[in-house]
Amino acid sequence: EGLVGQCAMERETIIITNPPEGYLSISSGLGEGKPANIAVYPVSHNGRLLAVIELASFVRFGDVEQAVIEGLMPILAMNLEILERSQKTRQLLEESQHQADKMERQAAQLEEQTVEMEAQQREIKAAEERSRQILEAVKSGIVGLDRDGNITFANPAAYQSLGYDEAEFLGQPFAQLLQFADAGGHLRAINDTAIYQTTQDGEARSSDSEVLWKKDLTCYPNDSRHRSNFVIQEFFDKGAANPQ
Repeated sequence: EGLVGQCAMERETIIITNPPEGYLSISSGLGEGKPANIAVYPVSHNGRLLAVIELASFVRFGDVEQAVIEGLMPILAMNLEILERSQKTRQLLEESQHQADKMERQAAQLEEQTVEMEAQQREIKAAEERSRQILEAVKSGIVGLDRDGNITFANPAAYQSLGYDEAEFLGQPFAQLLQFADAGGHLRAINDTAIYQTTQDGEARSSDSEVLWKKDLTCYPNDSRHRSNFVIQEFFDKGAANPQ
């Protein structure tokens, strides 16, 4: 808009001598008056407009004055560019400081979470150690299965009473290893066993007719008069990713 907008658009110096009455007045603390000369200069560098300078004077600008002003425009443009870069640098520094503060806070939070996780892991290990000691002290065999019927854990009484080492026992399919046949040695379907059925529907069952087969292919128990009672109970959360 006006002379400033026209100068910015055309990128050319505009000089008006003896402007019309009431067009513009120059004021100071001592008074005001009509200018004899108005000059508008574009301030640009490498084809980019940085500013527009508008000057008014009571006397007409001579050739010397115009040459001095036009010579100052490149210097002014350079200083404006330096100022602009300084502002951007300051802004980047502030953003970097903000990011550094944020990362420091995140590092502190991460350290705090790490300490909490280490404490939780120590508690879990302590609980696992207590559970291990309890399982090892129990004389009855205890075996844990996943939904596929694979052995996930067992206390020593379980695999030792069946003639296995721990490495031979864990991870094996329970039915194929221990319940592939009935007491008479007849092969049986896996899905007929009470243990397998409990891993599928989560219902507790008790059985006094099923046997387990030892490593030496003798069944346990081998006397129907002293047959053990197998109690099968679901010990897993149905919504868990790895139920046991």
